[in-house]
Amino acid sequence: MAVEVALENGLYVFNPRSATGKSYLASVLRRYHSFGEPVNSYTYGDYLNKLELRAATGDTCRVLVVDRYDMYYGAFLQELLELSSHCIVLVDAKGAPTLCKNKLCSVLLKVDRIMVF
Repeated sequence: MAVEVALENGLYVFNPRSATGKSYLASVLRRYHSFGEPVNSYTYGDYLNKLELRAATGDTCRVLVVDRYDMYYGAFLQELLELSSHCIVLVDAKGAPTLCKNKLCSVLLKVDRIMVF
């Protein structure tokens, strides 16, 4: 499945609607990371397992989805902000305080691709 991200480097927060494909996108990026692609995701499970954010991003990550950030809001915040200077950071933070007021994004699932805009 193709993934198209039509955004520039920065920190973006997904539209807070449920069941739009955010967690699915996170799982696809995690799978692509295992194939050597410069993308990944960080999940609540990673946080509970005490995985450092740096372990998920390395030095080459170009797109990172931070899934369920409302469950561990505030963790790694400075690292996420720093990472966003050279990476597209997409945050799912339903109900958490706004991270960035002007940088909202959405995900759209199609039959053959996932689009983020």
